[in-house]
Amino acid sequence: MLRFGLNNVRRLKNTSLVDLRPITILVGRNSSGKSTFLRTFPLLRQSLMTRTSSPILWYGDLVDFGEFEDVVHDNRSESRISFSFGLDNVTTEPSFVTLDGGGYGATQKRAGPVDVELFVSGRDRKTKLDGFSFRLGNPSNVFDVSIDDSGSLSGISRNGESVMHLFDGAIVSFQLGSIFPNILLRSKEQEEGRYFYQPFQNPVHDHLASLLRPHVDRRLRDDQIGRFAINLLMMDEFSISELEGVKNRTGTRSFLKILTDMAGKNTRGLREKVQQMYEVNQFFSIVGATFSSLKTKISSTLYIGPVRARSERYYRYQDLAVSEIDPDGKNFPMFLTSLTSSQRTNFSKWVKERFGYGVEVVQNSGHISIKLANGDKTTNIVDNGYGISQVLPVLGQIWWASRGAIGRRRVIGAANSSMLLIEQPELHLHPAHQALLADAVVGERVSSTPRDPDVSFIIETHSEAFVNRLGALIAEGKVRADDVQILVFEQDDEDEKITSVRVSRFTSGGTLTNWPYGFFQPTV
Repeated sequence: MLRFGLNNVRRLKNTSLVDLRPITILVGRNSSGKSTFLRTFPLLRQSLMTRTSSPILWYGDLVDFGEFEDVVHDNRSESRISFSFGLDNVTTEPSFVTLDGGGYGATQKRAGPVDVELFVSGRDRKTKLDGFSFRLGNPSNVFDVSIDDSGSLSGISRNGESVMHLFDGAIVSFQLGSIFPNILLRSKEQEEGRYFYQPFQNPVHDHLASLLRPHVDRRLRDDQIGRFAINLLMMDEFSISELEGVKNRTGTRSFLKILTDMAGKNTRGLREKVQQMYEVNQFFSIVGATFSSLKTKISSTLYIGPVRARSERYYRYQDLAVSEIDPDGKNFPMFLTSLTSSQRTNFSKWVKERFGYGVEVVQNSGHISIKLANGDKTTNIVDNGYGISQVLPVLGQIWWASRGAIGRRRVIGAANSSMLLIEQPELHLHPAHQALLADAVVGERVSSTPRDPDVSFIIETHSEAFVNRLGALIAEGKVRADDVQILVFEQDDEDEKITSVRVSRFTSGGTLTNWPYGFFQPTV
């Protein structure tokens, strides 16, 4: 599960991490921060998908946030903002190493939960990534990283204690231009452009070997001590049981004494020092995997805004391959023509099952038109009311979210999942049709199979009918209560410029809990 939070972004001064459930609904009064929260995801996506010199592209093809001074809370340009993310599990890429006693082993770290907060500031009309805070596994294992303007590491601490001394012989830098920077690590003796890739090929390993040297037989070679250090760094976790496991695989007398002492009375005082080096070494592999996972999740998001393009009677045909629908739905006709015949038939059937009419695309003399089919009768979309023309791109995006994820994954390396962000899908719709939108969303969740990409939704709405229908679907057993939550954006009691976020959930009977009195009265 993904968690997300914001700090110092417009009215959202301190929005702590909240779980993003498979269906997350945002409600609140106008200008309460709902759109800011939701649009942060397309903001980050356009920043990742465009080559920039700054971590954030405030104005792009998906959304327009203005510039840093327009975004920071209360326009305090001297302040910095932060984006927070949490993941339940992170797994690093496997690495192969030579073990003590010969042979090879593979190390693949798994960590969770992992939380990261990235700090961004505005200086000289440019946005800079100042650093990040990284919590690995539990609150007692927190790393704080500072980055200077050139992208070099200027400070790193674990639980408030500096560990910069572990990198005396190294140069650590970050590839700027991304909110999730790549970490580059090389020895000062290596030429520029050559970097370490294995978790043991870094100064931490060298420091650990140096720490162990005075405690072992002087006749042991450096390579033997180095392999023993690798064994310690490869442990799944730093614990007594893991130390015992290494002990059982070790035949060298000096190493056995060290392990026995660390797993027991710790008279040599090595346990805390070795654990610090172990955690720092693990940090660099886990943080890279975390940033990679977040890039994948953000890059796979789809977004459709609140104002969709007005439908026309005819469209000029363009032989374009359209892989997704624009935020304003302007390219929706071209999206339909890009589908295969079977895909268009499938989409038409899908819409008809939910809203009672099919969708047809007619091409004639270099132009196309979109028609709605009801029985034997077909009519041009412009003759069917404004609401239908506004909701069709939304329905197309919902339908395509899972079906198009496989193709997007081939292009951007996305995971087998997709997150769809929708603003006010109910605009210009009768309340009965607003409720049907909830059926469409829930139906996509229910119809997902292990073989198909999974879809999650973040939807901003003002529709009471939509929210109430979700409760009814939960009561009917169509969707689990744990899969749905509502984030209520409310004005802070002490400061009207600040919005707080209340988490409201449904019971298994479809009743809302922790719901603000007077917002509207939900019914099943």
